[in-house]
Amino acid sequence: MAVGKLRSQSTWQQKKAQLAVRLRALTQKLPVSHKSGENGSALLCDTALYIHLAANIYFLTSLTPQTQHYEDVESIVNAASHLTTQLLDRLRSQHLWPLFVTALFVVDDSNRMVMLDAFRKIQQKCPILSAGTAERAKLIVEAVWKRNDLLGSVSYGNTWDGLVRQMSEGLSLG
Repeated sequence: MAVGKLRSQSTWQQKKAQLAVRLRALTQKLPVSHKSGENGSALLCDTALYIHLAANIYFLTSLTPQTQHYEDVESIVNAASHLTTQLLDRLRSQHLWPLFVTALFVVDDSNRMVMLDAFRKIQQKCPILSAGTAERAKLIVEAVWKRNDLLGSVSYGNTWDGLVRQMSEGLSLG
């Protein structure tokens, strides 16, 4: 039984490593469209990048040990925060998931204000979301921030399993 357990752990580690490599190498080719125009293409590119950054944050914080990837997560969160600022006036409902994931790990107060502003803008542009999903996502983010402030540090390793998963039961950000 111990050999089987070691083999399954080894397989799991291999699968995580393969997924990490594939996620880092992921690219998206946009179709050439005359209808979307330059602004539509820019929004599509920015949205794809935002989702990609959030997927990396999620992967590194939920499936891998925190100490191994702390600097990677911090760098990706900073890039995603910067992109949030650039997207602020163009945010749509499809940005809710990457906003949620990014906001969970923002530590700087000025970036937190940007995240709250981003939630507000999504709620204004998508009134149906403001009635539930976006507001609930924002409340989860604020609870994580409060916990991290009380702890005095960001907890990458425990955030998903220890807090977010429990609080977001039934929450759909897709």
